[in-house]
Amino acid sequence: MGVFENYGGQARCILYVVLAVWSFILFCTCCSRLGYTSHWRDEPSLNGGRPFYDPCIAELLVASILGEIFSLMMLYQILYQKEQSQFGKNWFEVGGLVLLWLLWIGGAAAASTVWPDLSWCTQYQPCVLLQALMGFAWLGWLTLTALLIGTVYRFKVRNAKWDEHHWNAWGDKTFEMAWRREHATQMKDVEQGEGVPPVPSKA
Repeated sequence: MGVFENYGGQARCILYVVLAVWSFILFCTCCSRLGYTSHWRDEPSLNGGRPFYDPCIAELLVASILGEIFSLMMLYQILYQKEQSQFGKNWFEVGGLVLLWLLWIGGAAAASTVWPDLSWCTQYQPCVLLQALMGFAWLGWLTLTALLIGTVYRFKVRNAKWDEHHWNAWGDKTFEMAWRREHATQMKDVEQGEGVPPVPSKA
């Protein structure tokens, strides 16, 4: 087995955790920006101090919410492997990644076009917030790109079907988290009556 087969499963879980982190931070920064621009300000240089909103920020807010939901759903499906769920199929993962990839690059590119260079105003908090917002937007897009490339690559190599489960799309088919194996062993022992503490006698 190659490096991808040995460590692909772990890398996939880590990437989804990273995507969840970037999505949460992007959500917070977008909310902060919208909160700043949606109120009257003593700052006539920015839209005359009147409330407004940036369309690209709204797009990134939606992208961050969907990214958080999707990454948590994928982690749940990978770790718990619910066979009856349609969310555990290849078509759901590939379709979700493509949709998110388009949303994130659209929002990040639009924001970078509106604010191509903010180095001149780094002494102001709103500019620092915008810099952080765009940085995390591009980090999230890079994470989605890695997930999409890895998923499509393994999907292509293994000739998987769209309706098959995506749990083992990366790495060795025997990949399973250590905690999950331990949990399954404990549950098996309980079902077989092993490891269950004896009931104290009333005598």
